[in-house]
Amino acid sequence: MNTEQSTEKHEHNRKTDEEEIETIKAELEMATEKVAYFENIINAANNLRKLAEAKIIQTQSKKLDSLSNKLDSQIQSLGELSLCQNHLKCFKFQIKALNSIFS
Repeated sequence: MNTEQSTEKHEHNRKTDEEEIETIKAELEMATEKVAYFENIINAANNLRKLAEAKIIQTQSKKLDSLSNKLDSQIQSLGELSLCQNHLKCFKFQIKALNSIFS
């Protein structure tokens, strides 16, 4: 092979290599953009998950407060019922005492 052909072949190979390098650079840039895009999607999804968790906790907390208030109310009612039962026992005792007096 003569020098001219060798130079042409070398020049052709160099241009081909440069084209491949440019193609690889473009593909790398495109891949980098895709990675950034998906990172943004993942971050947005994580933020939505955190918001949902916070909302669930808030809702459960409100339900727990409501149940706690209902339980407190029922305990108070039971206490009042117990007090009424004690009064009823006292009245029954007084009625028996009065019945024994007037009998």
